[in-house]
Amino acid sequence: MVGIANTLVDYVVLNLLVLALGIISSAGLVLCNIAAFFGANLNSYVLNKRWTFEDRSHWSKKEYLLFLFCSLGGLGINCLVLYFLSSGVFPETFSFFMHLNLAKLSASVASMVWNFYAYKVFVFSPRIGADEGASGHCGERVKSALR
Repeated sequence: MVGIANTLVDYVVLNLLVLALGIISSAGLVLCNIAAFFGANLNSYVLNKRWTFEDRSHWSKKEYLLFLFCSLGGLGINCLVLYFLSSGVFPETFSFFMHLNLAKLSASVASMVWNFYAYKVFVFSPRIGADEGASGHCGERVKSALR
């Protein structure tokens, strides 16, 4: 459910930006994709923290920055796939928005696996040496690198 919500935010913002700005170039699509990413990323952090990984600890700027950093790998994958697939891979019989959203779907699938495992391993992993009953926190090795 979290992935669906994040995907909806990502697609809606991307399509609205492309429509409002009249973007048709692959490079322009990537820029709109980056803007859409930031809206979806904040939504993703909130929903993943509270629901997917049931992390009830206080909100942390360091934790969100780590989440964002892990997400940038997914953004890179997403933008590369979107750029190459929006450069004419699909048949010309597809409308521009059909072409855009098929490219975005492929890009989303490619980056989804990276994002889930990066969040699970680096962001919401149980704290090493955590007290009994403590909820999940960022892995201590990664957190200490941010200090």
